[in-house]
Amino acid sequence: MGNEGKIIEKSLDLVIHAKEFIGKIVIPPAEELGLILGDKFRGWRFNNQINILIKAQKKLKEKGIDPSKISIKTLVPLLENASLEEEISMQEKWVNLLANSLNPKYNNQIILSYINILKQITPKEAFILDKIYNMFLENGKYWYISKHEFFKFVDNISYEDFELIISDLFRLGLLKSHDIHTATTIQEDYSAPNIVMTSSYDNFEITSLGIKFIKICRN
Repeated sequence: MGNEGKIIEKSLDLVIHAKEFIGKIVIPPAEELGLILGDKFRGWRFNNQINILIKAQKKLKEKGIDPSKISIKTLVPLLENASLEEEISMQEKWVNLLANSLNPKYNNQIILSYINILKQITPKEAFILDKIYNMFLENGKYWYISKHEFFKFVDNISYEDFELIISDLFRLGLLKSHDIHTATTIQEDYSAPNIVMTSSYDNFEITSLGIKFIKICRN
């Protein structure tokens, strides 16, 4: 058998392997899934989807985890969006999201929300979010930082791009302003004080959604 024949045989083996795994984790059975997704499994996207399935299965096997079921409503958008990802670091996040979605210890009722977030995040945004999360782990749950201070820890990104990235992470609900506080002033007639609410975008912290999102997209 020539090299071309061996490559084809290996690819077919991976396809069979992936279909067997799908049969274990999908509701309804793999035959119905094939009818639904058949036209979309093509070329580069097809290879990406197969690799993601195989890698997710490997992660679960290495941890000794018997995968739980996942609905087509969740699996289809996960694989479709993951198949479009070119960056290896981002592909790994999709693999982790799938593997953790199949881990019985996770409540996968909100996996669709994580899919929607991950498909919108750029590699630079993911890089900065990971840095923020690591600093949060090092400093404890009351940690926060200013944009100016955090920018010192970021390499090869202009401050303008950094501003846009932080803004987008706010939009996705992964970061929030830290310094919402009250300031009290007393009127001249000594009646009830005025309560002045102030907030600023300059100091920020990671949200509970941000923490959960990063965890489920990690190993």
